[in-house]
Amino acid sequence: MGNKSFAEKIEVFKASGFELTRKISEKSEWTPDSIRLRQSVLAELEAKTWSR
Repeated sequence: MGNKSFAEKIEVFKASGFELTRKISEKSEWTPDSIRLRQSVLAELEAKTWSR
């Protein structure tokens, strides 16, 4: 997907077999703030998963 725009990538994200990847397609844009928020969500998920 490389340098394609976010809008061009959305359909690929929607078709993913991974729920976390499909969630990206729910965004209307992919900005530094969106990336930071996703990073926080993934970090929380990681902490819950691996702290068991």
